[in-house]
Amino acid sequence: MSNLIDQNTQLQKQLNVANKQYYDDLLVYVRLHSMNKNEQQTEEMLLSILQDILEAQQNGMSAQDYFGKEPQPIADDLIKQLPTDWRQMLRLTLLAFFSYLTVILIMDYLEAFFHQNTLQQLDVGKYLFCSLIAGGSVFFILWLTGRTYGEKAKWQHLLMIAVIFALNIVLFISIHTPFILNVSRWQVFLVAVFLIGINYFLSRDAG
Repeated sequence: MSNLIDQNTQLQKQLNVANKQYYDDLLVYVRLHSMNKNEQQTEEMLLSILQDILEAQQNGMSAQDYFGKEPQPIADDLIKQLPTDWRQMLRLTLLAFFSYLTVILIMDYLEAFFHQNTLQQLDVGKYLFCSLIAGGSVFFILWLTGRTYGEKAKWQHLLMIAVIFALNIVLFISIHTPFILNVSRWQVFLVAVFLIGINYFLSRDAG
């Protein structure tokens, strides 16, 4: 997978300014709309499109002339041809969940460390619930970004993202559950290391 992305990056350097802008728009749009698609095939498709644009460029034809004025219609058609990959979707969902869980656990660990507390209270219910909400928020923001990509009125979308972010913070601060564990700092440290390992495993190059 990384080889495809590296090859794509190198070939993009051969694009002229207009074609580079066109392909950048198409690239971002496709990646935002193909989270539930096979990643390997998505990158192969993007590389193939890039090679077509370069070939057209060598023949004196722009990307707009070759694919059409707007990249979105051709991108939509190509995305529909990609097979749905539920394993990819599950991997991204788990990655969002465990990433947030790892961050808040490390933050609590550091707070207890600097306060020199030997025991730390972990609100397990709070962590799990907030991680689920945060994971859902990430996917909603990505979906929203994909739906509104290229539109001029972006401040409304930025405001909505800011509101979602603020709500997640308020939720984490205010919510409490009875599912609390008293653990030592070393136990929290080991759990954090374990979660970091899970995140690394989930984020590894699938190719």
